[in-house]
Amino acid sequence: MFWLQGNFVDRDGDYTDPSGGNLVISNEHKTALTTVALASWTKVTTGQYEYPYTIPSGYRHLYFKYIGTVSGYSEVEEGQLGIVQVLLE
Repeated sequence: MFWLQGNFVDRDGDYTDPSGGNLVISNEHKTALTTVALASWTKVTTGQYEYPYTIPSGYRHLYFKYIGTVSGYSEVEEGQLGIVQVLLE
């Protein structure tokens, strides 16, 4: 299991809480694998959220698209998820 982390800032660069939204996780072909409502994320502190996510086997490159509202503005953010594997000895 990995933790997805979401950081939300306003137009001045200050952390702020979004007022809703969804995160869509897709494969390299942009086929949606899952959609996670922001309401199901854990708030760490203002503007910082995390969500436990199990990466489906066979996927090395995953992408995200956040659609929601931050500081009263509609936001769409897209990118590749940075997947870090931690090996414990």
